Amino acid sequence: MLKRTLAGLLALSTLSGFNFPEKHDCDKHRQHNELLTQKVEYKFLGPQDRGYQPPVTQIGHLQIDARLRNYAGDNRVKIMQALELMQTVINSQEFQEQVYNFTFKGERQFNQNEGYSNEQIYSQLMEAREILLPESEGIINLDLSLYTPKWWQVTQRNVVGYTNPDSLRIFMNTNFFGKFEPSDVAGNMTHEWVHKMGFSHDFNANEDRPFSVPYAIGYIMRELAAKVAKGAKLTSVAR
Repeated sequence: MLKRTLAGLLALSTLSGFNFPEKHDCDKHRQHNELLTQKVEYKFLGPQDRGYQPPVTQIGHLQIDARLRNYAGDNRVKIMQALELMQTVINSQEFQEQVYNFTFKGERQFNQNEGYSNEQIYSQLMEAREILLPESEGIINLDLSLYTPKWWQVTQRNVVGYTNPDSLRIFMNTNFFGKFEPSDVAGNMTHEWVHKMGFSHDFNANEDRPFSVPYAIGYIMRELAAKVAKGAKLTSVAR
């Protein structure tokens, strides 16, 4: 099983047009093996820096440590709701079952799975060892920044968000964020976090890309988060 790292809550990967595949832009996201060669140091977030305090969960469950930048008013309420949905879903039996039973081309597998089985992919996600934060385990690290693109920033204007390979920060485009439900935001954050775990997908949209690990896991998250937002109760997975 691949040892991936996870430490304080920051995440990097391209905040792509998860909810709008035709607008996906990955030109700022490098292959994960390139990230492995980079020597970048990150400070773990102290309590005074944390914009999100995760609810108490059972020992052994994943928690989220998030730094929030430029979220105020209704936007802050929405991102907090999305973070809570993400934590609820990823720790659920329903999430585990959907990952285990995901199929691509008639086989129980993901597209571009790096050679890992569904069970191994799930185990890696639950270890939460991000590529750029190898000293942490059991915490999903996110560094989220809400931005409004300038009129001349054509590329940034047309994507849900973006990131750079030498940073854990994810930039979220207000033009899309404002239209999202919290469940959509949770799905998109999960898509991007899965990139931080070392999984990628094709640059251009095609019929197989939705079955890649980032897209598929993000869609699973969005679907289950929408159910929770409507009052559904998920079963907490045993640890």
